[in-house]
Amino acid sequence: MNNTEPTQEQLKKFWVWCVFKYRKDMSYSDRLVWVRVWEYPDTTLLDTLPKPTLDNLFRYAVPKLTDIRMHRLVYVNGEVAYTFEVNYQSEWSIANDEKPELALFWAIWEVIK
Repeated sequence: MNNTEPTQEQLKKFWVWCVFKYRKDMSYSDRLVWVRVWEYPDTTLLDTLPKPTLDNLFRYAVPKLTDIRMHRLVYVNGEVAYTFEVNYQSEWSIANDEKPELALFWAIWEVIK
């Protein structure tokens, strides 16, 4: 199991792959305004990137994948782990973690890094 939270740099790269754009300046009413915001795929502007929750991963990242498979493993000692297998551009990756959002994040990370 990975059990590692992604770094800020990994999160930035991940969300850029999901078509998030960092905006340093924008035109507004015929003038240039200096801003530092993230433009979400739906054109919403926020100063932070989303957290890698299952909701956000399924909303922004999973639709870009070719295939996805999930397994929930329950061990004899009662521990639970989640495994995700993902396919992107004919490349497969697999990751597991006790947190499903981390398992999915790291599986996708391996095919986009």
